[in-house]
Amino acid sequence: MSIGNKIKSARIEAKMTQNALAGDKITRNMLSQIENEKANPSLETILYIAEKLGVEPSYLIGSDSEYEYKKTVYVKKLREIFLRKKYGDCITVFESEEVKTDDEIALIMTECYFYEGEKLLNNGYPEKAKILLEKAKELSGKTIYNTESIEAKISLLLPISSNIQSPRLEIDDDAYISLSELSSYRELYHYITDDFGYSYKNEVFSLFAKGKTEMKNNRYENAMMYFTKLENMKSEINIPSFVLFRLYSELEICNRELRNFELAYKYSSKRIALIAAFKM
Repeated sequence: MSIGNKIKSARIEAKMTQNALAGDKITRNMLSQIENEKANPSLETILYIAEKLGVEPSYLIGSDSEYEYKKTVYVKKLREIFLRKKYGDCITVFESEEVKTDDEIALIMTECYFYEGEKLLNNGYPEKAKILLEKAKELSGKTIYNTESIEAKISLLLPISSNIQSPRLEIDDDAYISLSELSSYRELYHYITDDFGYSYKNEVFSLFAKGKTEMKNNRYENAMMYFTKLENMKSEINIPSFVLFRLYSELEICNRELRNFELAYKYSSKRIALIAAFKM
């Protein structure tokens, strides 16, 4: 494909008229001649046209591949959506366009599938989250870029999405530990593995751990103090649904031990309702 044909194709794709593309840098007549291969553009003109069209100059003067042009437009669109943190929209574009997945696209989409999966899991949709997290894991293996940090996070969230009631049974400790040095999710690992002696910086995990420690020592009223404080934080911060599930379970046990069966029933009902919501 000639430079003129590439410019015309890109202009039509961008839904631009010749006047709009020509702007005040070149005349519409000159642009028409370039598109019809009756004139050759200068380097300055090529750089100007490429910027207006949102394509790389190398596309216009380089390879004859139409795929390279489509990829340039496609990746630009993905980058713009990704920077706005519209990860679900990125996934929609990715799944609707027929463009080969290269290293950069795989890297972008690894993060998109991960963040969207994480959001679904935190909001109580483990089955849907699992599908997206597995896709993120698959794409992380298709890029040469370093994805160890996000793979470490996936190695923790996938077990939760697979078995939200007992994620500890699903965790591959070796797989996570080998990646954990680069992971900002180390506290989540200690939480899932019931390491309640760990020094948590995350207030949610810290309060839960303190409550569990009090329970272990049969100090149920003290445990209730920590757990109730954590429950009251729901209106201020977004507590992940899998943490709420365990919280309701522990509050049920504490109230049962304290012979407050009415409250025990209340938290049992909340726990059951949450399980039902997970199946949506």
